[in-house]
Parts: sequence; structure tokens; C-alpha cells
Amino acid sequence: TPETVELAYETLRTTMPFCKWQLPHADEISFRIMTTRDYIGCFRGVIDGPQEISLSGTRIGSLDTLNRVLAHEMIHLRQEIKRTFTPNTEHNAEFRKLARTVAKYHCFDPKEL
Repeated sequence: TPETVELAYETLRTTMPFCKWQLPHADEISFRIMTTRDYIGCFRGVIDGPQEISLSGTRIGSLDTLNRVLAHEMIHLRQEIKRTFTPNTEHNAEFRKLARTVAKYHCFDPKEL
């Protein structure tokens, strides 16, 4: 449910490295559950505007997968806030570096982020 995703977001937000990134509180983000199989997760943001994290309810079946996909979208959120994304590029060099850092702290496979 969106409430589950919101609670997972707040939990991750309090851990390293997310707690150093000054990410917005969950109340400032819209959380959606998608029914598509095309995407497992999606971040949509507007600089200085509304941000949305959507996760696929049909492709996420465990808390482990939820946390990995949510962590991935939180990296996109950080890049949106810091304006370090590269237009027309889904995952730039900085994204990959941040993913390695997140993977280290949370024992994720960086290739899965």
C-alpha cells in the first residue's frame, strides 16, 4: 500500500547514507502503487515542485525488494534535489557512485540498484 511505502521511505531516510542527504519528509512526497509490469519503480519530480515515488504492486512481493527499489528511487530523488541528474540519461556516473554507497550500507548488490 502507499502507507507501507511511506513507512519504508521514512525508515530508510533515517539510515546511512540517506540521513546525510537531507531528503524531504514522507509527508512532502506522493507515494503510489502501480499495476504495470513494465516498471518496478518510478520517480517523477519537478525541481522545486511535487515529487512522486511509484512502485509496482505486481512486481514487488517482498520487503527486501521493496527496500531495494525504494532505495533506487531515493537516489533519483536526491539527484533531483541537488540537480545533479543528466537530462536524457537515466543513470549517470554520480547515480552509480551513490548506488554503490547505498549498497555498501544496506548490504545490497549494487548491480540491483
